[in-house]
Amino acid sequence: MSSDYPPLGNGSVPPQLEADVYSSDGFFSNNVQVYGWFTQGTSAQIGATIGTLLVTGSATLNSLVNGPTADFYALMPSDNSATVAPGSPVLFPNIGSTNGNIVPGTVAGTFILPFVGTYEITFEVSVTEAAQLIVVINSLEQLYTTVGRATGTNQLVGYCFVTTTVPNSVLSINNPIGNPIPITITTGSSSGQGGSSISAHLVITKLF
Repeated sequence: MSSDYPPLGNGSVPPQLEADVYSSDGFFSNNVQVYGWFTQGTSAQIGATIGTLLVTGSATLNSLVNGPTADFYALMPSDNSATVAPGSPVLFPNIGSTNGNIVPGTVAGTFILPFVGTYEITFEVSVTEAAQLIVVINSLEQLYTTVGRATGTNQLVGYCFVTTTVPNSVLSINNPIGNPIPITITTGSSSGQGGSSISAHLVITKLF
């Protein structure tokens, strides 16, 4: 935000709002600092410097969001009917709630992170045996993201931040390549809890 612009609104020391800026065809800039007191649904004059381009005008604050976000999921039985071999991804073939340009990749089980930046990754998968899962970015295992269990019947749940350095990076949730056995994704009938399908989810949110 250019320092040439005074704070807007009716407060003596208004807060900064870090916001992502969208054009009609998608995300084009992030981390623009907008100064002022804003009420959702109302308009205000703004002035910001994006790179070396000075932009002024009016805007309506419709919602406060991070960047693009997407929820991909699987339902077992039917999805992930085959075991997940070491080095292979868990499949999340169904698209849930989405906002933005995070989309499935051309290879099953992969997803495109369209913009350079930091993303929040959350996943949960029910498995039958001792197992591990890991986040993979552009074919490289991110070792700090590994989750697993030795025994028991709890889900594998992962939560981490990943930072990309190139646009359209490819993400997947894999059985780590060095593991000795395939993973069986638990189905409703094998969970001992009746016939309802068991879900697995991958939620991706761009933070900044």
